[in-house]
Amino acid sequence: MIKINQHDLSKILEVNENYQIEEHHNGNLFYITIDDFFKNPDDLVDFLVKFPADNFEDALNNNLFDFESNSYQSPPGIQQIIHPQYFQCFASTLLEILCDCNYLPNTENKSDDLNDGIHFNQVRKFSYYTNCISSKSVSFRKNNLPHIDQSRFTFNFHLSKNVTSGLNFYKLKLKEKRFSNIKSIMEESNEEKNTIKNLLNDNLSLNEESAKDHRVEPFKSIEENDLFVLYEQCDFKFNRLVLYESDYWHSINHDSTVESNPRYSLVSTYNYSQDEIT
Repeated sequence: MIKINQHDLSKILEVNENYQIEEHHNGNLFYITIDDFFKNPDDLVDFLVKFPADNFEDALNNNLFDFESNSYQSPPGIQQIIHPQYFQCFASTLLEILCDCNYLPNTENKSDDLNDGIHFNQVRKFSYYTNCISSKSVSFRKNNLPHIDQSRFTFNFHLSKNVTSGLNFYKLKLKEKRFSNIKSIMEESNEEKNTIKNLLNDNLSLNEESAKDHRVEPFKSIEENDLFVLYEQCDFKFNRLVLYESDYWHSINHDSTVESNPRYSLVSTYNYSQDEIT
């Protein structure tokens, strides 16, 4: 059994000093990248892959997929949840980045002291998981289609080498109009919002017939269909952080018929507090 104490983990999660934030703009899309983010990215990968995870065949054999449920898409790849307690100190770094990028006011990052009530409340909003998509990964239940994350911000830490995939951003199509995120939809009339809601339900949710469709195909992201059109791509680069607001339409850019190496990443989401949801 491999044992890693909190001090070791802090060293593994240490980031390079004086990291450079690069801003990217395309219409109302705004996201940032930071290259060479971790000081010891190989050690981080070595630590993360020690967490247990089920491969697709084991998941099928153990009935971990509920084929009879009527759900909204399925997550791409193999995801491994990591308890936030492991990364409490790392969350302070992520908060600092959110403030540096003006995503959050600096008052939300007053202290690095986890005993400070305000700071501890912010740290608790982070969730973490790893995501692995291999050359054998499959598209199942529309999980290759654009989606939004049920959080406020998403951090994507790229941890694979020799991978040519990345991250795609899409616009939702409604006649001549294009919507890059949920905020832009909220500016429309109630009639158009209901039209968009019906479009999404018809195209992305699973009806009774499609919920029973167990077919799997090689995972391949789309460029355009009747509902979405691709307009921005961010390349996958080892030890790169990509940060964006979670309500942008996006998907993994990956073609499992072409890629020979796994696409491995650490993902962190900054979630809404209960009063922000209500």
